[in-house]
Amino acid sequence: MYDREMEKAARMAMDKQPKKRVLSFTYQDASYFIKRSLSNGRNRFAKQNAHTAYLTEVYKIGLVNSRIPLAPAIVLLGPDYFVMKASGRPLQRIVKEYPQDAAEAYHKAGVALAQLHSYGLHHGRPALRDIAWNPATRSITFLDWENEMKFFHIDGRVLDLFLFIHSYFREEWPENNLLDQAIEGYRSVPGWEARLSELQHFITGHGIVFGICRHLMRTGWIDVVSVSKAEAYIRGLS
Repeated sequence: MYDREMEKAARMAMDKQPKKRVLSFTYQDASYFIKRSLSNGRNRFAKQNAHTAYLTEVYKIGLVNSRIPLAPAIVLLGPDYFVMKASGRPLQRIVKEYPQDAAEAYHKAGVALAQLHSYGLHHGRPALRDIAWNPATRSITFLDWENEMKFFHIDGRVLDLFLFIHSYFREEWPENNLLDQAIEGYRSVPGWEARLSELQHFITGHGIVFGICRHLMRTGWIDVVSVSKAEAYIRGLS
């Protein structure tokens, strides 16, 4: 139901920060986020133009939530912005902020990703910073649904799995125990075998690309190093 007072509060928040793409505000003692149809000036190679990305995200959030509640709840929709309920804390911060929840959060993140895939849907870039853990409801929400660019001919769900693993290694944590928890969760949902097999075949079929990444590890470039670590981890899964 349309809430005129919420719209006023949202517009007031945007007027105070006219160039900010994502911003938070409080309305009736509850926390919300606004996402606007503005470019963030980053990842232009990987992302669509701002308005196309905005429309893509609104559509995908609606599609996903019509099947399974894994996307943010949009409570107010405008032509160039939407308001969503706050979903929790990014998964990458849980280790420090809620260490007692870390194992459960990562396991449930893996389950949630596999559930999304079981509906034939994909996220586009399920990085740890775009996956929220709500310590009150013990639930997972995927954020930032605007990514829909593909560099390889591959099932979006398979690419999701690779990018999730790659994102974990970008954190440069000394151990893989939380990633192991996530993969265990992913494997608890029927259908995971086919996606893991396709991912392993993809890596084998693009040996030159992954070989170049291994060669470039000496540069220390975190994205390249993480590709090679993800490759090694995936090859070790059975």
